[in-house]
Amino acid sequence: MEQPFYSFIITLSSHVPYKIPETHQKLELLPEDKNTLFGDYLQAACYTDEAIGEFLDDLNNLGLYDNSMIVLYGDHFGIDCRNDAAERVKAFLGHDYTYNEMLNIPLIIHLPGSGIHETVDTTGGQVDFMPTVLNLLGIPGDHLVMFGQDLLQAKSGFAASQTYMLKGSFIDDNIVFEMARTGVFEDSKAWDKKTGEPVSLDSCREGYKRAVMEITKCTNLLEKNLLKDMQLSGGTASADAKGHVPDLPQADDEMLLHHETVIDITMLTDIADDPDILDSFFDKGFRLYLTELETEGPESVTVPGGYSFDMLSAWLTSHPDSLLVLPVNDGDISILKLLNKLYPDICPQIVPKIKNLSDYVTVEYQGFRRIILDLSALPGIDTDKLSVFLDRNTISGAVLSEEQAEDMQLSGMLELRKIAVLKVE
Repeated sequence: MEQPFYSFIITLSSHVPYKIPETHQKLELLPEDKNTLFGDYLQAACYTDEAIGEFLDDLNNLGLYDNSMIVLYGDHFGIDCRNDAAERVKAFLGHDYTYNEMLNIPLIIHLPGSGIHETVDTTGGQVDFMPTVLNLLGIPGDHLVMFGQDLLQAKSGFAASQTYMLKGSFIDDNIVFEMARTGVFEDSKAWDKKTGEPVSLDSCREGYKRAVMEITKCTNLLEKNLLKDMQLSGGTASADAKGHVPDLPQADDEMLLHHETVIDITMLTDIADDPDILDSFFDKGFRLYLTELETEGPESVTVPGGYSFDMLSAWLTSHPDSLLVLPVNDGDISILKLLNKLYPDICPQIVPKIKNLSDYVTVEYQGFRRIILDLSALPGIDTDKLSVFLDRNTISGAVLSEEQAEDMQLSGMLELRKIAVLKVE
């Protein structure tokens, strides 16, 4: 092989569901661990460890080991600390199995001829790989777009999370901060990485803001295709993008801002057979329509009355500038999952309407970018808490009660963030 070369290899045996053929199962498990997720994980980890050892031996035999930088890392954890199997992990470790352990994922770097054997405790994430490796290779990265930092020269570590912990969560060298599922900062929790003792939320506020900002910058950079317009003058994109990427994460949804009336078509039972009924609303300039949808088994979506969704779906396809507002009740996203499966092409025209702040994450994770918040279902919501929620989550529109519509502070907050105030008729 021509040198120098770069090779990226992915291991799959150590991934869920951890099913290894019996001929490769080398561990003698305790009876209670056989045929369990935890037991299968141990067998898979053992097999993977052996396979990586053989791979390194082969590199050595080919004369490549002493002439190669080898980077080994895990891109995510093994067993979820929220899984039932976590109790067995806890017993195995002899202490609680929390995000501390779950997200403590290895990054191992072999530097040929360096003679360096060192453990670096700086907290980092995958965004830090590139600047760290470039430094070790002696390659300047000033002209590149990078959001991480060189972990070998960093004064302190920081990792923002938005997958297993919600956006706003972070881990630094001393603290783990877990953003509350309600989306409200004051409902969150934080603890010392070493002792596990609770930490004051006030001490986490700056880290929380930094985590939100870092993820917001990355999201805007990708979704708005800003890379082509960035002229980096040195340093990393995280610092340099500040003048290029809007701080506010809201959608500035022109469709909702210019069409504030939502037509409730739930009771139009004939619409299933003749969705052209909607043309009369469309011709009058209405573009937002609301209805409940139901599931009929694992392969069928119906409108009220039990009629197939197919005809309405076809109408939406022929009217791409129309949106269907879909209420999400009690966090039930089964209909959203089914729409993603059966009608993926019209999903960009589906706008979930949520009644609880905690439903936002589950809806967004289904890939829906437009989300309406029904504030009329939250009459006593604290505006300060709502402001914090809106700082970290993208809401396209809001439905207000009559009393809320007269609240100038609330209206001003939504107007500042360019969130459309909608009326359902």
